[in-house]
Amino acid sequence: MITKEEEPWILIEAKNSGKAISKNLLHFHEALGIRYAFQLALEKKPVEKNALLARKPAIIPAISFLSQLI
Repeated sequence: MITKEEEPWILIEAKNSGKAISKNLLHFHEALGIRYAFQLALEKKPVEKNALLARKPAIIPAISFLSQLI
């Protein structure tokens, strides 16, 4: 979990592959009311899509997400 101004902001779960959204990620996204929830997939090919445009839990290639942190 990443916080912003001491409040939960981004929920992240990492997996090798990204075939389906994790039930645990969905549960904590709803329970905590966090705006962003991402499942980072190590084996997915990179995309140039801005991860923060996702309005619901999404599977994002890990390399794409990490490159956007710069």
